[in-house]
Amino acid sequence: MKTSHSLGLLLAGLVSAFPTSADELISLRTRAEVTQSVLLWEPHSPSPDTVILLIPGGSGNIGLAQVHGRAKAARPHIFSSVREAIVRPQFAIVVVDAPSDQKDMDQEFRMSAKHATDMTAVVHEIRDRFPKARLVIMGHSRGSVSAGYVSRALGDQVSAVVLFSGLYQATQRSPQIPSPGPGLSDLDLRSLRSPVLIVHHAK
Repeated sequence: MKTSHSLGLLLAGLVSAFPTSADELISLRTRAEVTQSVLLWEPHSPSPDTVILLIPGGSGNIGLAQVHGRAKAARPHIFSSVREAIVRPQFAIVVVDAPSDQKDMDQEFRMSAKHATDMTAVVHEIRDRFPKARLVIMGHSRGSVSAGYVSRALGDQVSAVVLFSGLYQATQRSPQIPSPGPGLSDLDLRSLRSPVLIVHHAK
């Protein structure tokens, strides 16, 4: 009886510490007539050690919206497929959508001052909510371009950067199609103020 009672108290404590409430959609006004949406995953600790800011690849437009009263991404991204592997009690996870004026976040935009402005507003929101947490920025594929250049702009505000399957040099497919950009090849990683972890496949 004592064992089952103790187990019940333990489970009740875990449930109260990490509620299973729905994810939170956060929309920020970052530039004139532009909103930047991010999704805060649940559950998370009220005072996490680390906030991980996830920047999806491709167009970056994952379609964050309220659907039947619940916040969700309309389009899948690599981080959503590995959510259970990422969520931990000591983390708070924030997923970035494309801003309202960008249907496709190409490399030019991801390297721009506008993108840095949007992400600075997101980081300020994160700091307001979790003032004691470290910030780790993780970008996948084309999102790694965002992670690199935004981290350079934010400087000491970033504790670590993870470049996951990074885009280092986009090749030009044909003379008729302009090169989509230099990827991370033009970014001196030594210019970043925080440690960088590169996770890459063999090819």
